[in-house]
Amino acid sequence: MASETVRALPEVREVLAKTLDAIRSKPDLSLGGFGPELNGDGTFSVVIGINSRERIEQVVGYEVNQRTGELSVFAGGDVVVPEAARVAVRRACMK
Repeated sequence: MASETVRALPEVREVLAKTLDAIRSKPDLSLGGFGPELNGDGTFSVVIGINSRERIEQVVGYEVNQRTGELSVFAGGDVVVPEAARVAVRRACMK
């Protein structure tokens, strides 16, 4: 639920589209990421970014508090998550 919610946000779609355009002609780079990673404090986080052989450069990241369903999103800056999206993630966490 969180992944779909984050990827549907206009700011995230824009950043990912620009990132894909920037790496399209660079065969040593790809779009990838990692997560969900449990953070040990009741939250998990996910990173989406540019993969190279040496590292991943984050372009989008998000964190979900599994107890409260609170969703925080970063895509070149903090992203305001619409209330309907926040409620959907909160409900998914409470199941």
